[in-house]
Amino acid sequence: MLAVNALRNTSRDPVSESFRLLLIASGSSAFLSIAKSHICKGKTMMLSLPRLVPFVTASLLALSSPSTALADEIFVTNGVAINGYDPVAYFTDQKPVKGVEEFSTSYKGATFHFASAAHRDAFAKNPAQYAPQYGGYCAFGTARGYKAPTQPQTFTIVAGKLYLNYNDEVTQTWRSDTSGYIKLADANWNVVRTQPAP
Repeated sequence: MLAVNALRNTSRDPVSESFRLLLIASGSSAFLSIAKSHICKGKTMMLSLPRLVPFVTASLLALSSPSTALADEIFVTNGVAINGYDPVAYFTDQKPVKGVEEFSTSYKGATFHFASAAHRDAFAKNPAQYAPQYGGYCAFGTARGYKAPTQPQTFTIVAGKLYLNYNDEVTQTWRSDTSGYIKLADANWNVVRTQPAP
């Protein structure tokens, strides 16, 4: 058995300490909740290596996989992404077009509405091609390191990708250095995507 003084830096065993740090870094909510419960009771956790491995493996896989949906990863209003506007229409019509509930699908835990069955089917075949970047959160905000809501009419398509912004004024700032802001937002997204919705 591996004795771990959970979340306390009291262990002198380097193996135990390594697992403690790895588990904290991996963000295993299951492990952390168990550990906090034991700390409150003043107990030392006794975990065998086979019991630790699933926590660590699942946590590290979740953090390393870009396709894993996180809570609040997609910006939704009234339970629908992009305020119910059709993401495919930005590409086909070059403007925001309101979708309908009849033509809807789910992506990363969010519901998207479409103006037609053809648009819904195109999205379902390749959602990454049509879904707004940064989960539909404000692209400028993501470049600055935080999540902000967006409006459907404040859009820009750059290199075949859809970017939404907070309002018209922010969109003008975004367009003044689109490539620079995209580089910043791309670099920030892995951290920003884990933040709670605004």
